Amino acid sequence: MIDPPASLTIDSPTATIDLDSDAPAAGAELGAPDLIRVDRVRGLWAIGVNMIAPGAGLAILRREWFGLTIAVLFALLAQTAAYGLLIDPTAVRDDVAKACVVAAGAVWFVAQGLTIARMRRVLGARSRREIAVIVEQVSEALAARRFADAIDLLNVALCVNDESIDLRVALARVLTLTGRFDDARSAWEAVLDLDVDGAYRAEATTAMDRLPRG
Repeated sequence: MIDPPASLTIDSPTATIDLDSDAPAAGAELGAPDLIRVDRVRGLWAIGVNMIAPGAGLAILRREWFGLTIAVLFALLAQTAAYGLLIDPTAVRDDVAKACVVAAGAVWFVAQGLTIARMRRVLGARSRREIAVIVEQVSEALAARRFADAIDLLNVALCVNDESIDLRVALARVLTLTGRFDDARSAWEAVLDLDVDGAYRAEATTAMDRLPRG
């Protein structure tokens, strides 16, 4: 077990958590509007791409396998319909081709709905408010050195928005500090997977190099 330092600062998209052994529990301060705007742009981009290629938007919002499944299903239905109606009508029965058209249309609409729902879940104002409340509770737990509670609360926040790299970093730091090295390694790997800009790459790789291997 590693003894936590006297001070630990953790940033999230909606709050700054500060732990100081000589200070009272810190509250949450809303912030990082630039990050929120960037995420919103990505969400709108996902919706636009998804209208052209159903399933691609879900992949952009990090539901890769789900998005790939929808994309493959739509492509198969659309190609079967196009082949039977436009290329070789004798190869595919007319009723089958028309059924594929209807099914492809249904898949298209389902893909749009799922993408919008995913964007609202990840980027919506309600999600940010929920995370702000949870982060304040995490701050109180850290100030009281209830690290297990803080980890549980961070996992709850990630259930609300598993796209938040800052929450992932916060979880990885606390897991590292409390000696849960296997979980910490997995958490840092998740950080590297999300850190497309490389903002936390040095910290993550250094932390992983220093973690003992079981």
